[in-house]
Amino acid sequence: MKPIFNSPDKKVIFFDLYDTLIDRDLSFAQALKKSLEEFTARWDSEAWNPTTSVELYQSEWGKKSISSKKDRGAVKKRRLVKTKAQRQFNCLRKSLTDSPFEVTDSFLRTVLKRTKEIYVQHPILYPDVKHTLEHLKQQYRLALISNGKLERLLEALQHAKLDHIFSDKTIFVPSSSRTKKPHPDLFLKSLKTMEIQAQQAVMVGNSWNNDIFGGNRCGMDTVWLQPKNQKMHIKRIGRNKVIIIARIKQLLTLFNS
Repeated sequence: MKPIFNSPDKKVIFFDLYDTLIDRDLSFAQALKKSLEEFTARWDSEAWNPTTSVELYQSEWGKKSISSKKDRGAVKKRRLVKTKAQRQFNCLRKSLTDSPFEVTDSFLRTVLKRTKEIYVQHPILYPDVKHTLEHLKQQYRLALISNGKLERLLEALQHAKLDHIFSDKTIFVPSSSRTKKPHPDLFLKSLKTMEIQAQQAVMVGNSWNNDIFGGNRCGMDTVWLQPKNQKMHIKRIGRNKVIIIARIKQLLTLFNS
């Protein structure tokens, strides 16, 4: 396949971090499993084990995510949609319903606190992320545009061993809650700091609204990461390209090297 993007026409590739480079769901699931193992090792048996509880948690979390989206249209129902922390608490409680030990609110809070500590310290990358980024870095400048906090992003990159690819000078975060993606200010600030025009950049991310729409309306070509898509697709929004891929390693076929 002939590359779609070429240097020196394209100079910078911007990435989202979570759910694009770091597998947030798998990272949390593995962290929850380790946390449960620490607190419930004495009860691990064929009848109950942490792996089963993690699977039940993921199933329950998926159900609540779907119901939350459906409830957005009604004010009365919208009041019932829990915060993320509350949802995690309730999902964990349900996943431990048949456990052989007492499940108290204090125990649940302790497990979740420890899970979040492990989650931060052990982020899991999607397959081929490191190899792909290192290869692209030989030809292009790489940067991050994220709605997260700079300190947490730097910590995540360090633990994921990507801190040699992205530095604090190539990580762009909103100055306030009002300028989060897809607000154009964040994208325009990133372009200005990297000293390039929009047409010289490509935005790679998993969120249509935050990454693709946000990047396109500022004049960037974009790459939409969608694991469920089996084939690569090319679309256009105005003058800008939108390339839809399923795996991060497919970027190597889009950019010349």
